[in-house]
Amino acid sequence: MKILLFGTPGTGKTSIGRCLQETYNFKFFETKEFAYEHGYYWGYDWKRRSMILDTELFEDFLEAEILKKEQKMNICIAGPVIYINPQLIDFVVVLRCRPDILRKRLEARHYPPQKIEANVEAEIMDIVYLDTLEHYSKEKVISFDTTFISPQDAAKKLLKSLHTSL
Repeated sequence: MKILLFGTPGTGKTSIGRCLQETYNFKFFETKEFAYEHGYYWGYDWKRRSMILDTELFEDFLEAEILKKEQKMNICIAGPVIYINPQLIDFVVVLRCRPDILRKRLEARHYPPQKIEANVEAEIMDIVYLDTLEHYSKEKVISFDTTFISPQDAAKKLLKSLHTSL
């Protein structure tokens, strides 16, 4: 099974991805970490305090080196909305979180106020979900609320719902 996990920062992409890896034998790629280690960035946004992903180069690498070569392996890729050939992906999961809880999570990470506001606003306006639907068919896209669930329970519940969708 090949899964993409998208969502605003603080929705649980990395935590759930790591649970899928540790508990369910998924090979997990956290976009930000993996891209940084392999040089798939082309700059730094000082205002947002984040690296700028070279999406084209990174997407090409994922398709050629990971998804096509590892066809029998369960893979989870977590990060910002990226475009991967839909034929290589089984599901695209957009993680959601109630905005007031998301704000608290981002404050706990010591994000700058403008970054917190931008991400809470993006969550309210469904930006990640709508961006995802621009790239993937509605049949492949699942919205999953992580507001009041642990990453372990989220991973378990998510896999159960994905298996019933197959």
